[in-house]
Amino acid sequence: MGSSESTVPGTMPRTSKEEYIRHIAQSLNLPPEVIEKLVAPRAERDDRDGGWKIIRMVTVADLKPYGLEDRLAAPGWRTILRSIIED
Repeated sequence: MGSSESTVPGTMPRTSKEEYIRHIAQSLNLPPEVIEKLVAPRAERDDRDGGWKIIRMVTVADLKPYGLEDRLAAPGWRTILRSIIED
């Protein structure tokens, strides 16, 4: 049995920040540089989502350098982001 089987259900082994950012960026179809500004580590023993979390909503200022500011007006897009943000 692998070590990943001993994790709490709904968690995953700790991953690198870069791996987490890449996964979220691909899922949301955003540049990794945008996601990097939104990510923070979880508490030391909290391995949910690989030990990382999204801590704030993306802003127009985050998206403007990439010409993606219209994304914030897209139906459902803010809802998706809110669903993964944690305080």
